[in-house]
Amino acid sequence: MNNSKKLIVALSILCALLFVVSGVLGYMLMKERGEPSDPSSSNNPINVVTSTGDFEIDLFREAYVTSDSNTVISPLSIKMAMAMVTEGAKEETLTELREVLELDENSKTYYKSLMDDMLGQEDITLDIANSVWSKDGLEFKQDFIDLLEDYYYAEATSLDFNDSSSVDTINNWVDDKTNGKISKILEKINPLDIMYLINAIYFNADWTEQFNEDFTQEKDFTIADGSIIQTDLMSMDSDFQYQENDDFQAVELPYGEDGRYVMRVYLPDEGIEIDEFVSGMTREELNNWNQDFSQMEGYLELPKFKTEYSKNLNDILKDLGIEKAFDSELANFKDIIDVTGQNVDISRVIHKTYIDVSERGTEAAAVTMVVMELKGMPPESEDTFEMIVDRPFFFTIDDTENDEILFIGTILNPTE
Repeated sequence: MNNSKKLIVALSILCALLFVVSGVLGYMLMKERGEPSDPSSSNNPINVVTSTGDFEIDLFREAYVTSDSNTVISPLSIKMAMAMVTEGAKEETLTELREVLELDENSKTYYKSLMDDMLGQEDITLDIANSVWSKDGLEFKQDFIDLLEDYYYAEATSLDFNDSSSVDTINNWVDDKTNGKISKILEKINPLDIMYLINAIYFNADWTEQFNEDFTQEKDFTIADGSIIQTDLMSMDSDFQYQENDDFQAVELPYGEDGRYVMRVYLPDEGIEIDEFVSGMTREELNNWNQDFSQMEGYLELPKFKTEYSKNLNDILKDLGIEKAFDSELANFKDIIDVTGQNVDISRVIHKTYIDVSERGTEAAAVTMVVMELKGMPPESEDTFEMIVDRPFFFTIDDTENDEILFIGTILNPTE
């Protein structure tokens, strides 16, 4: 009898071990095949963003998730505006901002050098301007204002925020710095607002090799929901910097005489939705892709498009980990202003962009406004390719010398 019990116990243990081992082996096999561990979520559009550890890419993916139309942002504009804010932050607020934005104590020197290097191009127009607008009558830290002027070339102006004309003054500055492409960033001055830190970028460049307008034709374009619209597709036969793999085709279109600035267009394979492409993208992958272009003769069709984008970035920045700076009780911006019994925090971060892509080239603009408020406490190939961009696509506009992304976006509908 005792031997029977021992045998039953031994068989039970053996069955349990076999169950565990089979489960582990099944999981390992599923991972090896690249199958998702949760089948119910495998084909859903992205609605939750997993951090890649890179601010620019995570920022874009968050913006994309919260939009159902064309999404175009300027990571450089947003990061530079937020960098100015960090110069007035202290303690945990500063640590949090630097961690998420990937900045450090030398960032001001980096941005000064970057602007010195990028501005004054001969064959393209690239303007980067910063400004700080402070409420008249408050005692702001002069060291903070001086630092913004010295390192970010910011124009510092004190305004009567009770005068309604101050709104026009700020908007006129934005309109001027974006060459009229973004005419308004501020609707009104709220009673608690005490400072506006603004970055503006304007980019205007001809393609190194322009598209012939006579070859532009109205053709089919399949938008994200599967329906077909008519849009103008530019076309060109030429030698391109090109690459393709199982996931996408990509082409690089340089601007100006030296091609320092380029647009890179990524067209996901027909079996890959734009949601899936964006959800799996990382900065490391982008950098690797940038190295994989090689010269190839081919035929390209690319939509003409003009689009504008506007977004309050508060929730996106909070989701990325910037929380204390928006909290009136926890924020510490005492290097901007220190008022007894009151505290300064970020009330809102507004971002607007404009882009127009045509046969001639690209004109683009971006503005980021941070509002501070005061509260109670390889070799040439003989192969050819054909790339027809007739469905949603992703693009970047890059400074190849500094590895900076000026603009990044997805075009779901070029006629929007």
